[in-house]
Amino acid sequence: MPQVSGDAQVIGGQVLVPLFNSSTTVPWTGNGSWYVGLILENGRGWVSKAAIDFTANANPTKALSDFKPYAYSYKLGEFAEGSFDLTPAMTLDDLLGAVMNVTYAQMLEDLGQDYKLYKNEAMTQEFSGANTVNANTTVYCAYPFGGMSRGEKIGEISGTITFTNVPVQKPKVYIHAWDVDGYLQSSRNEISLSGISGSGGTVTWTIPLYERDEFTGTIEAFLGLRVSFGASGHYDLSIDQSKQLSGLNASAGSLGTVSLASVTLSGTINVSYQGNPVPYVDIY
Repeated sequence: MPQVSGDAQVIGGQVLVPLFNSSTTVPWTGNGSWYVGLILENGRGWVSKAAIDFTANANPTKALSDFKPYAYSYKLGEFAEGSFDLTPAMTLDDLLGAVMNVTYAQMLEDLGQDYKLYKNEAMTQEFSGANTVNANTTVYCAYPFGGMSRGEKIGEISGTITFTNVPVQKPKVYIHAWDVDGYLQSSRNEISLSGISGSGGTVTWTIPLYERDEFTGTIEAFLGLRVSFGASGHYDLSIDQSKQLSGLNASAGSLGTVSLASVTLSGTINVSYQGNPVPYVDIY
């Protein structure tokens, strides 16, 4: 099938769209039955509910009701590489907290309600932040999350870290890496604490690298931790020492000893802006 497209302005609730072959300025005169996609000015995509027969009518007339909203789909393993492996599961809030530092409700507050995530292609069953997801979970949405995928896995960096004061109810701990030149683009992974039987121990960590992370030579990488207690919140820890990484399967060695001791502060506060309540507040 030739790549054909066209654009036109809506006048009086109608639009006449001439279609052109992408390689020429000659109007498209192809035939056959094809599904037709529309992209509106607001970026919302629509696709015809059935194939349109251009052989029977080279200039068909259709109503918007003949189209349905186009659902973009993503597997969360592609959406957020390195945030979890194929087996472990977490809530959607935990995942978005690790990837974007927001809950699902806060993401919609920032991006808008058009960016809701759905469980089905018809986009009638919305996810909630408490829903359990894993890397194989498919989500559907009305708008593309551009730039989320970083390509195929091409290597991983690794090392060890010693934790002390590990709570009985183990938190989720994520490690992330970045560098000043932008090769490591939000590279992260969960550190498994399953091998720690008491209040401390040494574990191995890895961070997968993808095509968009590729670098040559040696780079200076900085590493940090996020300790997540799910709906109870999280806190961030920085690793004092940077690491020189040479190659896509470099070892960063030991990151030293880190305490997971935490203190929970609680209380109440009334917050308003110009006399109106605000939806959420971050306290630092």
